[in-house]
Amino acid sequence: MADEIPLPPPQIIPPLPPPISPPPPSTQPPRRPLPPIDPRQSRGRFIVWAGVFVVIVAIVIVGLVALAGLPGGGSGSDGDKATPTPAEATPDASAGAATALESYVRDVLALEYAGDCSASILPKGEGRVCSTFKGERLGQRAYILGASSYESTTWVFLRQDGGNWQVYATQPVKPDTANVPGAPWPLEKGAKVIVLGTGNCLNVRVSPGINEAPVDCLADGAEATIVEGPVEMDGFQWWRLEDRSGWVAGDWLRYPEGPATATTTPAAVTPTPGQ
Repeated sequence: MADEIPLPPPQIIPPLPPPISPPPPSTQPPRRPLPPIDPRQSRGRFIVWAGVFVVIVAIVIVGLVALAGLPGGGSGSDGDKATPTPAEATPDASAGAATALESYVRDVLALEYAGDCSASILPKGEGRVCSTFKGERLGQRAYILGASSYESTTWVFLRQDGGNWQVYATQPVKPDTANVPGAPWPLEKGAKVIVLGTGNCLNVRVSPGINEAPVDCLADGAEATIVEGPVEMDGFQWWRLEDRSGWVAGDWLRYPEGPATATTTPAAVTPTPGQ
């Protein structure tokens, strides 16, 4: 008998999973579809928002314009009052003064006026002079004239007459008083003055003149009042001072406010016999 072929063991088939039950029906009401967008409503909203934007921009612009027009607005000032520019506060005095200087140089000195020395370089001996501004006092202006700012020869003083600048006084620039601080404004009787630039003291002489005997000596910084003068003598103008027993040379007398407004640098000057 032939050998019997063994049969394979029987396969165990797993049971099928239970069937999936369907989800319970939803209790929420069905959603309604959105209504279609009306193009007219969309355009209306755009017009409304555009109008609001235009109004806001207009308000901002009006506010900025108003702020810029306020006194001190946007300038960092205190804003209490408007501060006029120099051109608004006073007319430009330099132009009128330059015209007066030009007329004086042409008509009196018979030379050609070359303007401000700071802007002019003049060869020597060409017959031209320039001016250098030296100070202002009580609406008057002081200049020196020369071939350059360091070769000055003449002090010129201007003041307004009928709204126009006019030369009302001149005097030569003297080497021994060139470094006296302040401009040598024309003196007058009753003026309060101060002694400056002597390097020591200013001689008070019994009479006008450098050969007259000195009776006193006023130190630099001494203040006094002019009561008489001037008397021209020995190349100086002499003035008699209040409570003094003699006369002094006016080259070393200045108004008290002179040094504060002058552009020169104070420097001591060794006394000369003219003092």
